[in-house]
Amino acid sequence: MIRSQNQKPWKIPRDQERLYCPKNIKEALECCDRITQGNFYMVDFRHHKVIIGSPSTPSISGHSKDLIGMEGIDFYKRILAESELKWLAKMHKEAHNIFYSYPVQERQKLEFTYNLIAETTDKREVVLCHKLVPYKLCKNGNMWLGLCHITSSSFLPVFCKAAIVNIQTGENYDFIDGKFILSETKTLTPDEITILTCTAKDMPIKQICAQLNISESRLKRKRLVLFSKLNVKTIAAAVYKATALKIV
Repeated sequence: MIRSQNQKPWKIPRDQERLYCPKNIKEALECCDRITQGNFYMVDFRHHKVIIGSPSTPSISGHSKDLIGMEGIDFYKRILAESELKWLAKMHKEAHNIFYSYPVQERQKLEFTYNLIAETTDKREVVLCHKLVPYKLCKNGNMWLGLCHITSSSFLPVFCKAAIVNIQTGENYDFIDGKFILSETKTLTPDEITILTCTAKDMPIKQICAQLNISESRLKRKRLVLFSKLNVKTIAAAVYKATALKIV
């Protein structure tokens, strides 16, 4: 993880230092792995290591989860192309700038999502969708522990590869042209939220029209207004962004 120029020396409260136990974290992650699809792991930024749950759950890009536990962040050098590694380094640096721009008391309210194009063990491309949230901060606000969840997908999200959401204020940053840009999302109407929710459930257009009691042409006009509010060009992008913003 890239060190930010705003990052201060590590200062962890003694009571939290005593409570920190990798074994307990591992057991909790194993429970999460058993009841959900995908993979959970905890990043210990202070000690530069990764704690994994059960190695028997789905592998990451075809590799054993034990491998990421042993190699940590260096694991990505094994599965990412050079261009993707450079993009990841740039994104991490810009994400740090956003993180440290917030007051300490708001930093745990930030949620980071990013998608990496990786190569599987059988030489196929797969998209690894990451969601990272701060779990524990140091006394001075540095990131200490971060909880990450990874799922695999066969397609790249159509809106952007990375985003940051402040779940307390609703502020949303999209990573565009090497920078996180604050999006100005307008309030959605109940009909627009229904359109997004029904689309996310893969509901046919005719069924959505029947639920809203409107014609297909009227639905198309409503979707155009929705695209404008979310600053997207397709309904798939609208659903993706609305999900990231926790609107649906």
